[in-house]
Parts: sequence; C-alpha cells; structure tokens
Amino acid sequence: MRHCRPLFLRGVAIRFREAIKVDSTFAPAHWSLSNILEKRGELDAAIEAARAYIDNGNPDNDGEARVE
Repeated sequence: MRHCRPLFLRGVAIRFREAIKVDSTFAPAHWSLSNILEKRGELDAAIEAARAYIDNGNPDNDGEARVE
C-alpha cells in the first residue's frame, strides 16, 4: 500500500489549492499545503506556500522559521 501515499498526498494538495481559490486569505490552508508539498518533495512550492501563509497573517507566528 506504500504506492497509495503519493496519490493520497496529491489529492490532499489539490483540495488545499481548491480551498485557497475559494479564500486566498485563509492562512491555515497555505500552511497545510506547505506541509503536504514538503512531504511530496516539492520544496520550492512548499516555501512559496509558507510565504503565502506569512503574507496572510502568520497567525501562529511560525511562518518565518519554516522558510529559513
């Protein structure tokens, strides 16, 4: 079942991107997308999502540490 994990993570990333399209200012969606993209090995995209999280309020004040 290991092969299912990449497909699952791909689906989750799609859902977070859809949520961001609905409300691009919802910081937690950017944060979660960043985590998923990192797990998928898409580091540049993960950093971009973390920066979007910061730009949208950084509610937990942890965004800067993620992109360093």
